[in-house]
Amino acid sequence: MALDPIRLLRDPVLRFASAVIVAGAVALGVAAASGAFAPLAHPPVLLVVFLLLSAASESLMIRVPGQDDELRISASSLMSFSTLVLYGTGAGIAAFALTLALIDAFVRRPAPVKVAFNVAQCTLAIGAAGLVLDLVGHGPLGWAAAAATQLVVNNLCTSRVTSLALGVPFVAQLRSSAAAVVADGLLLAYSPIVCLVAREGAWLLPVVALPFAALFWSGREADRRRSDALHDGLTSLPNRVLFGQRLRHELRRASRSVDVMLLDLDGFKEVNDALGHAYGDDVLREVARRLSRCAGEDGIVARLGGDEFGVVLVGIEDVVAVARRMRVALEEPLALGELRLRVSASTGIARWPVHGEDADELLRHADVAMYLAKGARTGCELYDPARDPYGPERLALLGELREGIPRGELVVHYQPKLSLRSGLVEGAEALVRWQHPRRGLLGPGEFVELAEQSDLMPALTASVLESALAQVAAWRALGMTMSVAVNVPPEALHDQALPAAVSAALARHGVGGSALHLEITESSLMRDAARATEILDALRALGVRVAIDDFGTGYSSLAWLKRLPAHEIKIDRSFVLEMDERSSDAAIVQSTVQLGQTLGLAVVAEGVETASALERLRSFGCDVAQGYLISRPLPADELTAWLLERGREPLAA
Repeated sequence: MALDPIRLLRDPVLRFASAVIVAGAVALGVAAASGAFAPLAHPPVLLVVFLLLSAASESLMIRVPGQDDELRISASSLMSFSTLVLYGTGAGIAAFALTLALIDAFVRRPAPVKVAFNVAQCTLAIGAAGLVLDLVGHGPLGWAAAAATQLVVNNLCTSRVTSLALGVPFVAQLRSSAAAVVADGLLLAYSPIVCLVAREGAWLLPVVALPFAALFWSGREADRRRSDALHDGLTSLPNRVLFGQRLRHELRRASRSVDVMLLDLDGFKEVNDALGHAYGDDVLREVARRLSRCAGEDGIVARLGGDEFGVVLVGIEDVVAVARRMRVALEEPLALGELRLRVSASTGIARWPVHGEDADELLRHADVAMYLAKGARTGCELYDPARDPYGPERLALLGELREGIPRGELVVHYQPKLSLRSGLVEGAEALVRWQHPRRGLLGPGEFVELAEQSDLMPALTASVLESALAQVAAWRALGMTMSVAVNVPPEALHDQALPAAVSAALARHGVGGSALHLEITESSLMRDAARATEILDALRALGVRVAIDDFGTGYSSLAWLKRLPAHEIKIDRSFVLEMDERSSDAAIVQSTVQLGQTLGLAVVAEGVETASALERLRSFGCDVAQGYLISRPLPADELTAWLLERGREPLAA
């Protein structure tokens, strides 16, 4: 194969391989000139047997225990060295180099350069061993020196080209291949026995090969057991242990980016619960096939357990684009008998070396990103240290929040809610802030997500509820009949103790249930609508009003919405903000207002920032407006002063 001169100059692997090939050709010429390939003095039957055994040994390689799967040895070096001792340098070169050339050409089929390199390095190793044997003599010392020479030359060449290809230090590569060198050396030490047996008769050589056959078959059985232990029985993909091993192997040899992707199927438990585990297994097998197809031959795909999969990709420029393609592939309809299902997954990505230096760190960061994607329903997230609840800074902030909540560092600001019928402020939404002792006042975006990803959300919610109800009591003492809305996290709707806790808080502050609105999101309702309905029924019995927050951004079933014990729906601010510029948003807002009226629900519009938007909402028949046009969130004392100043005066549009 003709080599590109520019590539040859730039590529250290090709430069070294070319040098070895040239040196091998020179050694071959010297051997030929010195008569190494003269006609055999003895019948060639034994040589033919050695060639056959060498070829068989090379094609049936044995894995070195404790090493990577691809690190294997064969007894071909033993057969070629024995040929060298019995028949001379030329025959030894033929037994080793010719065998490798034939196996490469018809079995392994590597690139032509690699074939030439393998033949050249074998020629150099056998040639050097033959030279030493001629110089030292055919006694035990000569055999030992010649075997050591063959071993050293052969392994120096292979270790050097491997270190260049993987981009690792030469000494480190020598250390990593030490087990293979020792095993190869032990095989060569067996050569005196092979030679003695061969001199007794060629027919005895297959008998000598029997121990190697036993070793090969026992190795095959060990490989089978190891494969079973390292692969998933359902999908045949690598399992978590093998995935970690292969990821570490890729990191050791990495010269380009390495991306780790963790995928968790969305709603897979519902598939198992509704259809049974047999259907669930079919889904997992199909997901495995689709992921493997998207990852390609060079990608590593594993099933890590349950409905979680892992992928390793090397040298990918836009890994997010690959993740999106995988998501699209998974969402193609899946036929299960007469059923057609769509499967989606949440994906987290961490990239070496940007997001971690070792496999454990990359896997942890990919896991963090995956749970962020699942929680935010974005489908895919690249690891972001600023959003890692377990990063050093975030862990420090989490510890400070854990201590700050019982110290009363959380404060509540209130954003008034305007009745569009009366023009009066009749309630407010409680919005949490953190008065950090060093960082000052922090908005919810800087710590609420942190609390959600830890165990602090119940304590944070309880703190806001206590402050809000205390403020309602204070307002009522001033003669202002105000209600307050408090956001409730999704997990609270599955807590049977929530109604009792709310009842106790209302009693402590001496206010009725009608003074409290609890705001819940669509998505939290639909996680377990039946359980949520039970909790909401109990809250409604207390007189507490329930509002569905961010309506229109989730996936509520209208059938469930009709049956849920809710009092009002809140139109998400994203629709209201651009209502003046986008007719589609105005249509969504108007239809949502009409839907609420049809179902007997009050409708609250968030994000009202212009007088024209306020007028339009009033014309649609919207009940309540909330936004910067009316007021920004204010501390309790400022909002109280604002309310007292306005008195019962309606707000002008």
